Amino acid sequence: MIIASLFFKFLTDDLPILQQVVNGKWNKERELAELKNELASIERKIHLSINENNTKVDSLDDEQVGSKVDDKAIQPPQSKINTSSKKFKM
Repeated sequence: MIIASLFFKFLTDDLPILQQVVNGKWNKERELAELKNELASIERKIHLSINENNTKVDSLDDEQVGSKVDDKAIQPPQSKINTSSKKFKM
C-alpha cells in the first residue's frame, strides 16, 4: 500500500505537466519550420551562384576557344620542309 500511495502521489503531482506535454504544441516546431525555410533559401542562393559561375566559365572558355581558332586562321601552320638540295644515288 505504501508503494501505491507514493506512486499515486507522484502521478498526481506530475499529471498536469504530463498533460501539457501530451496535449500541447511543441515549442520547437515553429523554430524548426523557420530553420527549414532558411535552409531552402540558402540552398537556392548556392545553386544560383554555382550556375552563374558555370555560365561565366563556359563563356570564358568559348571566348578562349574562339580566339585560338582565330589565331590559327590568321597564322598558317609552320611546317619544317628540308630545302637542302641533296641528290641521292640509286
